[in-house]
Amino acid sequence: MSKLALMFPGQGSQAVGMGCDLCAAHPQMRDTYAEASDILDFDLEIVCAGPAEALSRTDITQPALLANSIGIFRILAEEGLKFDAAFGHSLGEYSALVATGAVSFEDALHLVRTRGREMLGAAEAEPGGMAVVIGLGDDKVDELCAGIDGVWPANFNSPGQVVVSGRQAALDELAARARRPAPSASCRWR
Repeated sequence: MSKLALMFPGQGSQAVGMGCDLCAAHPQMRDTYAEASDILDFDLEIVCAGPAEALSRTDITQPALLANSIGIFRILAEEGLKFDAAFGHSLGEYSALVATGAVSFEDALHLVRTRGREMLGAAEAEPGGMAVVIGLGDDKVDELCAGIDGVWPANFNSPGQVVVSGRQAALDELAARARRPAPSASCRWR
């Protein structure tokens, strides 16, 4: 017997227009967006329609992605989806908790809105960014980060792909150093 697991996306998968076509075609999505809009005190359909600057604010992005994921989940559930496990990438963990019934949709919206506000405040207080180092081992990325003040490994995506986070100047220095020891390595900005 095969098992079905759901994986929910994290921040960075948002796009202008996300969910808008599904709102037009599925009452489950419309209802999810309306429920979220009431809880959040902003119109989710309008925010998701753009502009990108509004949707890319982390305090907006995170609840918008949660609502979009749960709306899609509700559409699939209405179609008879049965699953054995749910998990998520970073922010997507909250969608997985809602899908499994461990956390209510309303509570998850409040949590991710607070999470997004705190992340936005931290980013404004200490501007920085993220980059993906491709082609170097985890140990090498750890070593590079240890030699630069203000940059740290943030996520070990897979062998040879590590997300780093930190101050912009430190990220620039890391990118330059990452290219030196291994010409096949690269550093891509997020």
